[in-house]
Amino acid sequence: MLMRVCMQVVQLGVKCMPLRFRRYLREQPRLAYLYTAWLCRTKLHPSVNTKIAVGNSRHQSVEKGNALYAACMAHHNSLLAEALTNNSAGTEVKRKVDTCLVTFDQTRFVHHEGEQSASDIVRAQNYELNLLSDTIKSIHDCVESPANILVICSNKSLVKIANQVCKTLKHVSVLASYNAQKSAAVRQLGRSPVFTIQHGNLLHQHCFVALNRASISGDYAYVDTDKIEQGERFDPAFFPDWNPDLQLSTGYVKNGLLFCQSNENNGQAQLNDLFAHDLSIQKMLSALYLNNVDLQVSHIPFVLVHSQSLVKEPEAPLDTSVYFALGHEPLVSLIIPTYNGLDILRPCISSILEKTTYSNYEICIVNNRSDDPSTLEYLEEIQKDEKVTVLDYPHPFNYSAINNFAAAHTSGEVIALVNNDIEVINPEWLSLMTTHVMRPDVGCVGAKLLYSNELVQHAGVVMGYGGGAGHAHKYLPEYRPGYLQRAIATQNYSAVTAACLLVTREDFENAGKLNETDLTVAFNDVDFCLSVLELGRRNVMVAEAVLYHHESISRGHEDTLEKQTRFQAEVRYMQTKWAKYIQHDPAYNPNLTLTYENFSIRENLEKIPL
Repeated sequence: MLMRVCMQVVQLGVKCMPLRFRRYLREQPRLAYLYTAWLCRTKLHPSVNTKIAVGNSRHQSVEKGNALYAACMAHHNSLLAEALTNNSAGTEVKRKVDTCLVTFDQTRFVHHEGEQSASDIVRAQNYELNLLSDTIKSIHDCVESPANILVICSNKSLVKIANQVCKTLKHVSVLASYNAQKSAAVRQLGRSPVFTIQHGNLLHQHCFVALNRASISGDYAYVDTDKIEQGERFDPAFFPDWNPDLQLSTGYVKNGLLFCQSNENNGQAQLNDLFAHDLSIQKMLSALYLNNVDLQVSHIPFVLVHSQSLVKEPEAPLDTSVYFALGHEPLVSLIIPTYNGLDILRPCISSILEKTTYSNYEICIVNNRSDDPSTLEYLEEIQKDEKVTVLDYPHPFNYSAINNFAAAHTSGEVIALVNNDIEVINPEWLSLMTTHVMRPDVGCVGAKLLYSNELVQHAGVVMGYGGGAGHAHKYLPEYRPGYLQRAIATQNYSAVTAACLLVTREDFENAGKLNETDLTVAFNDVDFCLSVLELGRRNVMVAEAVLYHHESISRGHEDTLEKQTRFQAEVRYMQTKWAKYIQHDPAYNPNLTLTYENFSIRENLEKIPL
């Protein structure tokens, strides 16, 4: 008990230290291993204490979160104000956005219109009028307000409402999006960049400062958003850079989209796409990606749009495998290294053989110098199953070398790296992952992994955590959606864990396999995923492919001097080779923390370049 109290005091002292000093201490192998070992011994480490793990996974308290977001807003305001007054290199005007397109949310209006009472309909119209009036006023209040505001309505009834609001305002036009008016609207909008929002949203006072000065590539760019009520801003949505799989699963880009329109003809084609999808940005972008995997979309990581419409519960993420079909069922070679560990290896193999619905696979168990008689007996017996073979790797443990060795002795078109402490939960796991890995633009495919206590162990890898990389939403209870539903949605990440990873043999070879020299234990999977990313592929975490990963059993902690020394060397290697991803992970957001794995707001905000 006394030891635990002492460690709690030490923990408190460490938390009070400046961040730079904490980082320095973390890089000292002897101190790091002693600290980790004693936290585990006193049950103060999250991996051995569920209560602490769940607490760490939560976002900040409301009070702290509000304070951090207030600091974040002030930080954004200062950066945008500086860009407005200082036309230094990098902040000069790059384009002139002079048109804002406002669309009606047809689903909300139909909901009101369907109610029986005439008074309800009147109230609904007043609601729509007020929202539209606020939206237009916020556009006029922008420092660099556009010359034109166009309100696009989806039927004649909405046109009447919009005209009531707009008839006394200058530079505002009302157009209907029904077929007779589409061509006129496109012609009027197709001359310059157009920023598109839904009615009921307000714009940041410096919105057009960012839109006109941001470095953008591609035909479209979207911004971060938040909610506003009685002048108070809250609940920011800090999005990743263009994440097509997240767009397919959640439609996260649904508002605040800039049509860059590099030329008039291209601009008209872009706007025709918007009309073709009933003025729905989320549907339009999803359809464009499915028709063109090379779609280029930029992201401006400033909160420039504030929603004041009714808050709705988000729909459950879509299983995106429905968009893709396997032309054939490739042979998948599951590579499972093991050293003894019969108590975890047996349930791993059994769960795969008994539960997996995908049939065209083989299991290759790599025996790395096991000497336990019961394990050796099991390995001899399990080979009687026609799907299982056993390879001997009689050399010191080197995770990268073991898997490279096994890959050369298997024949699958797809290689699956699987830990020996994995256990199947969803029988469709391999079907889902194989469907995604065979997509032409996809490289590595990972699964959602849970600890034995149903807490999230892996839901994607975020670069920059702890100066290297860490697991997104780690220790979050399995049923929670996480930030922007990202704990339960299939999406792109820069990397996924090799505890359960699929990749085509072609990409495995072209990426140079796993690094056997510099990364023998940790980060070899992250290094490999980033190498695949550099091939022009996207890496995917499949949220529906759920398995257990009893990680603390098979690997343990970096709680010895030898482990910490090796670990620190591997961190330094990653920081040198992959600095650009550590400094800016495109699957994350610069406004979010790199201290915790819970997507909370960053406490030490840095300058965000436009």
